[in-house]
Amino acid sequence: MINNYEIVSLIPAKEYSSGLNNKNFKKINGLSLFEIATIASKKSKLIDCTYLSSDSKKILSISKKYKVSLIKRPKIYCNKGKVDWTFKYEEI
Repeated sequence: MINNYEIVSLIPAKEYSSGLNNKNFKKINGLSLFEIATIASKKSKLIDCTYLSSDSKKILSISKKYKVSLIKRPKIYCNKGKVDWTFKYEEI
């Protein structure tokens, strides 16, 4: 918490990436990209709460072990350039 504000981390992780194929499932030192981001967020002393948003059942399932708040994102909000709409949807 900084100046009485809760600091929240939001990690968007789509099942299918448009640039690098399957980038969220690529392993670096045995961990996928979304796992690396999740662990870094959880370790941060500045972040109070971590959310992971995905349309992938596999990503959401793997992320359960990190004890983060999970958001099942509808595929309609997973198109390229839809990040702003995703946040507006999930704020409801």
